Amino acid sequence: MKTTRICMLLLGAAAALALASCGDNEGEPSPAADAGLVADSGATQQDGAQAVDQKVDPDTGNPASGNQTCARAKKLALSGGKVSVSGDILGAANEFGAKIGCGDAMGPWKGGQRYYRVSLAAGKTYKVTLTPVSGDMAIYAFPASTACTSSAINAACKGHSRDVPDSPGNPGKAEAMLLTPAKSGEWIVVADSYSAFLKSKFTLAIEEFSAPANRTCTGAKKLATPAGGPVTVTGGTIGATNQYSTITCGQSQGGKPVAFLGPQLYYKVILEGGTRYRFNLRANFFARMYLFSAVAGCSASGIQAGCSSKGSAGAATSVAMDASTDLYFKPTTGGTYYLAVDSLKPVIYGTFTLSLNEYKVTGFTAPLKLSFDSGCGGLAATGDWECGKLAFKAGSACKLGSKTFGVAPTKGHSGHGVWGTKLNDCYSGLGNNSKVDEKKGTCANSNPADDSILKLKVSIPAKWTKATMTYWSWEDLNSPYDWGEVRVGHKPVNQLCSKSYTKPTAWVKRTVDLSAHTGKTVEIGFHFMASQWVNYAGWYIDDLAISGQ
Repeated sequence: MKTTRICMLLLGAAAALALASCGDNEGEPSPAADAGLVADSGATQQDGAQAVDQKVDPDTGNPASGNQTCARAKKLALSGGKVSVSGDILGAANEFGAKIGCGDAMGPWKGGQRYYRVSLAAGKTYKVTLTPVSGDMAIYAFPASTACTSSAINAACKGHSRDVPDSPGNPGKAEAMLLTPAKSGEWIVVADSYSAFLKSKFTLAIEEFSAPANRTCTGAKKLATPAGGPVTVTGGTIGATNQYSTITCGQSQGGKPVAFLGPQLYYKVILEGGTRYRFNLRANFFARMYLFSAVAGCSASGIQAGCSSKGSAGAATSVAMDASTDLYFKPTTGGTYYLAVDSLKPVIYGTFTLSLNEYKVTGFTAPLKLSFDSGCGGLAATGDWECGKLAFKAGSACKLGSKTFGVAPTKGHSGHGVWGTKLNDCYSGLGNNSKVDEKKGTCANSNPADDSILKLKVSIPAKWTKATMTYWSWEDLNSPYDWGEVRVGHKPVNQLCSKSYTKPTAWVKRTVDLSAHTGKTVEIGFHFMASQWVNYAGWYIDDLAISGQ
């Protein structure tokens, strides 16, 4: 049995992320019938999944009962092939000091642990997921027959660990790994962390796992052709395989081709010739997304030719961890196209959301009034911009540690339909906020192409001597790090950039002078940029109008 893990380093105040060279961290389990799982952390905890004896251990000063030691692992029982338990590292001791690392480049872990014991069957694969409320945690597992010593546990858990550092703005990243016992018996699962100061509640889930059916090109999952709205699918590459080792899609590092060696999932969709499509991928790992025509078939050479063609028969792009990116493609010839979500190494896998929609910048003729209660008004959008009914709820994107952010309107300015940078959560930490001067409260958009953009084209009558665009705006942005601007004819006009945050209390009417564009067709874009740190509710637009005289 082989398992893999992702190893990454968090670099610098700018929150740049890079992969650490850490190998595959693979290994074979002990043939012994028993094994165990541990949840460990950098801090001490108290198990939130059971009644806890509040008596204090005189030697450690921690609660005397609970599953904070290997010998006292809490028994879990699968029901319907799965089990889930809530826990808390607060109050738990670090039983072996900084001696347990499982050969993982992110180890050894220095926090208190919680141990769990569970019976697993031979021949089955199980997915083990640890989801902290906040902070960076790790999981590892070993046969329950392993002696409760640091040397024995380190040897037994090698190849059965997972620790991916959290990215800025996304504390509490879930860790997931697979276990395939060679022999039926008990395993111990441990929840742990690298920091001695982490105090976090968590959820540990264990469930029977089947590899995704669309892990090969010929088994690609069919998606509906987008017409009038986006098509969205969620997936995870854990348990998938690397079908081909020669796919590069023309991408390189340091002048050398880089093969996509990670596990991948495949999708297929029928696209119309001459129509421009937008593919958006948001992933919690460093991912690659590539598109190729089905004409060449599911061969390595056909895939490579298509995704390397830079638009003629396919395309490719990359996405950073906990971020999203757009891939635009306008097929010359209609037909079936394949789309793959991949990565560079076997140890790089995770979950993602993939959405596909037609991208058309609609042309209008002024005068113009757009309310978004009965539709999206024909505007084109990239990045975080979404259209529909507000259903805001402060989710994971709004959280940083124990703090929750986000002040969104309860409804649109008129009615319930709006355009907004996410309608049901805070905006994404895209890391595309360009140049910001915190002291002066000034912003400069050095790369408008990577913004989240809401766009339309308008022809303004030549007989007008004065033209004005108005719109109602709700702005909950982490200023000055996250900001927006209206661009008219590719030039910035109204800019949402200030030295500090101002809590919104009502919709605000904004005005843009378009008089210089009478007799012309002008492109208007609402550009939004965000850091990778703290996310607020976002920018919302309603009741857009263009009038003149």
